[in-house]
Amino acid sequence: MRNPLSAIVHSADTIVASITEFETSARDCVDLQKLIDSNMESAQVIALCAQHQGRIINDVLTLSKLDSGMLQVTPHPIQPIEVLRSSLKMFEAELVSHDIVLSVIVEESYKKCGIRWVLADPSRLTQVGFPSPSKSKSLNSLPRSSQI
Repeated sequence: MRNPLSAIVHSADTIVASITEFETSARDCVDLQKLIDSNMESAQVIALCAQHQGRIINDVLTLSKLDSGMLQVTPHPIQPIEVLRSSLKMFEAELVSHDIVLSVIVEESYKKCGIRWVLADPSRLTQVGFPSPSKSKSLNSLPRSSQI
């Protein structure tokens, strides 16, 4: 539960810092547009992380269903690459704070299959398929300005 919360806090800090910096620097239209764009992106990360946090809470509340064999998987038509990109957006602030550039590279073999849509449970896919980079031991061992 900590990772979405840390991304929320980091994004909120980014908004506050950028506004504070803007107040003490030149105030022209270009600077204002950069501030708005940056803060909009941070606000979107906050919203995404809050949604993810809600899903985590719901998962914790339904954990008893797992014990009783009643946990449901609800498949929906999804685009796996878009689910991946959306999920990784949540970790962007944390990676940026470590000067790490994250990019999604789709393997050629996946592209050759022509898969665009699959039936899957997006929340389970996100939960199981894309673990938090902050929990990764390798994140802390990467040199600054790394690319993954």
